[in-house]
Amino acid sequence: MAVAASDMAGVVVVMHGSMSDDYCLVHQGVKVRKMHTSRRDAFRSINVLPYARVRWKGDSSKPIVERIRDYPKRSEGKPKLDLQLDDRVALIYVHPGINPEFIASLSKYYDGVVLAGTGLGHASTNPGSDPLARSILPSIRSLINSGIPVVMAPQTIYGRVNMNVYAAGRLLKEAGVIGDQCDWTPEAALVKLMFVLGHTKDMKEVKRLMETDMVGEISPTSDPRAFLYRSA
Repeated sequence: MAVAASDMAGVVVVMHGSMSDDYCLVHQGVKVRKMHTSRRDAFRSINVLPYARVRWKGDSSKPIVERIRDYPKRSEGKPKLDLQLDDRVALIYVHPGINPEFIASLSKYYDGVVLAGTGLGHASTNPGSDPLARSILPSIRSLINSGIPVVMAPQTIYGRVNMNVYAAGRLLKEAGVIGDQCDWTPEAALVKLMFVLGHTKDMKEVKRLMETDMVGEISPTSDPRAFLYRSA
């Protein structure tokens, strides 16, 4: 209730910051993930610091909201509900043995694909041209050429996609995979692609909108303090 009554705007998650009842953390909605099945402090801010800490001081019966970083403030304007979503978007985790035919078949059922890639944003592209290796790169190219955007997100959860470092990533970027330098979570990328495709199917516009930060889902810089953050 303390957060709801504060000047903070936007969607947030307020959950335990530790295994005890000593404080809670306020997480930005597009930057939060549940990282444990059962721990009380299971929710973590990803790639950013939490907005705030909520704790009780002394014998006070009212919780205090302590700012950790800047957050959007309430305004007098009314929020606008935009329900133009295209839910025909798949989230696929890259894994050893992933079948190229499976990737190609996604065109039958989906208007967009988010790949949760390994490392810096990689998939099975076979950059070394190993005759025994299976590459999904031709299938990805086929999806993109048919007007189905493919977006990369990191399955490591923490960190930023960088498809410029290794050959596997460069091949994906050259094929038209979206998301280089983005630090969104796979789930945020999924919902954002649903939103964007609900408004346009133009591939150039999809890429522009996806790689444009809308509500804080893409951080302009990486804060090293954010990794597995623990409040003092």
